[in-house]
Amino acid sequence: EVGQQNGNPVLFLHGTPGSWSAFGSYLSDTHLASSINMVAVDRPGFGQSDYGNVLTSLAEQAQVLKPLVDRLTRDCGIVLVGHSLGAPLAVRMAMDYPEKIAALVLVSPSLDPELEKPRWYNNLSDHKLISWMLPTELELANIEVMALPDELKQMVPLWHALDLPITLIQGEKDKLVHPDNADFAEKMVSQDQDLRVVRLEDAGHFVLWKQPDLIRDEILHLFENRLTKGYCLQSG
Repeated sequence: EVGQQNGNPVLFLHGTPGSWSAFGSYLSDTHLASSINMVAVDRPGFGQSDYGNVLTSLAEQAQVLKPLVDRLTRDCGIVLVGHSLGAPLAVRMAMDYPEKIAALVLVSPSLDPELEKPRWYNNLSDHKLISWMLPTELELANIEVMALPDELKQMVPLWHALDLPITLIQGEKDKLVHPDNADFAEKMVSQDQDLRVVRLEDAGHFVLWKQPDLIRDEILHLFENRLTKGYCLQSG
C-alpha cells in the first residue's frame, strides 16, 4: 500500500499466475502516488496469500477481499484495476458489492465464457501424469484457467446490473486473451453505460508492463473526467 492515505483508493488485481509485484511500476509512479492511495494484493493462493491453495470461485475470491474493500472505501467506493484473470474478479466484485466499487479498469480481460474455454494444452496439463511435471506457478494457473468458463457463465446474467464507469484496454495482437473479449463487454453492458474501450493495434497481452504510461493516464483520466460527479475527490 503506497501513496496518499486519504487519496482516492485504487486496488490492483493480478492475473494468473502472478502476485502483487505485477503492479510494482505503478506503485512506484510518483504521479499516481501524489493523489491516489494504491493497494496491490496477492490473490488467494498466490504470493503470500496461502500459496498453493487457489480459490477457483470468483465470488469466493471477492468475499475474501471484501474486508480490504470495506477498509479502503470510506465514503467513496474504490477503483479496481484488474489484469487478465484479475479483470473478471474485478467485474465480479462490482457485481457483488456495487455500493463499494466506483469504477473498473480492465486490462487484457478474460470475460467471454466462450472465448475463454481451455485450450488443448490446458486440457493436457490438467491430466495428473502431466500436471506433476509442471512448475507450481503454471499448475496453479492451469487450475484457474480450467475453472474460468463456468465462473464467467455465472456472471453473464449479472452484467446488465452494472452501473459504473468501465475502462477496457485490449491489445489487438493478444495471443493469450482473445481481443474479441472487448466486443463481449460492449455487448453485455447497456448502451447508456459509461464504457470506454481502448484498442491497441500493435499491443499484445503484456501491455500492462510494456505500456504502463498509457494505463496510468487512463487511470488518471478516469478520476479527472469521469468520476468528478458524485465522487469524493481528495487533493494530493
